[in-house]
Amino acid sequence: MNDIMKVLRDKDDKKAYAMLKEIIAKSATSEEYYSYFDDFSELMNAKNSYVRIRGFTLCCAQARWDERGKLKNILPGILAQLHDDKPSIRTACLH
Repeated sequence: MNDIMKVLRDKDDKKAYAMLKEIIAKSATSEEYYSYFDDFSELMNAKNSYVRIRGFTLCCAQARWDERGKLKNILPGILAQLHDDKPSIRTACLH
């Protein structure tokens, strides 16, 4: 697993959140992180709810660069986040 994915899965939420914010900011103007789309989508399957939220958020941030239709392929997984047992995940995804 590369360093970016290690940080995003890290138990140190401050470090992971900082990486999340950095990727979201860069993704607004660049497709630099689109190559990680499949890795980001895998985060939505994590046991840790914070990691699942990061995966959801990062996949959505890559949508503007998705000319290959990857988002469409994971749409069931994205929609499943809206039915998560944890209300915090549903809220974060709708926010």
